[in-house]
Amino acid sequence: MKIVSWVLGLSLLVPFLGLADQGHEHGKAAGMTTLVGEVLDLNCYVPHEGQGKEHSKCAIKCIVAGAPVGLLVEGKVYLLIGKDHDMNLAKMLGPFGGQNAKVSGALTEKGGVRFFIVHKVEKP
Repeated sequence: MKIVSWVLGLSLLVPFLGLADQGHEHGKAAGMTTLVGEVLDLNCYVPHEGQGKEHSKCAIKCIVAGAPVGLLVEGKVYLLIGKDHDMNLAKMLGPFGGQNAKVSGALTEKGGVRFFIVHKVEKP
C-alpha cells in the first residue's frame, strides 16, 4: 500500500517538475526579423493617438517610467516584450520614444495581439 501511495504521489508531481525551471526563452520558435518603426508609449497612443515628434518628450518620459511600449510599422502596432525577464525595455527603448528605431527579434501573435519579442535595438 505504501508503494502504491508513493507511486501515485510521484506521478502527480512529475508534470509540475518542468515548471520549476523558469529559464525559458521567449520567442524561441519564431524566426528572427528586423523592423524599423516608431517607438510608441502605448499609454498615450491607445486613448488619444499620441505619437510623432511633437509627442516625443512625453513618450520618452512615459516609457522610462514603465509604460507599455509599442512599435508602429506601416500602420500596424506591435506590443514589444523582452527576449528574457532581465531585459530592460524602458532603458533600451525610452530614448527612442516618438522616433524611429531598428528593432531585431521575433514576431508572434497571441489572442489577437501582435507581439514583437525584442532581442536588439539600434538607430535606423
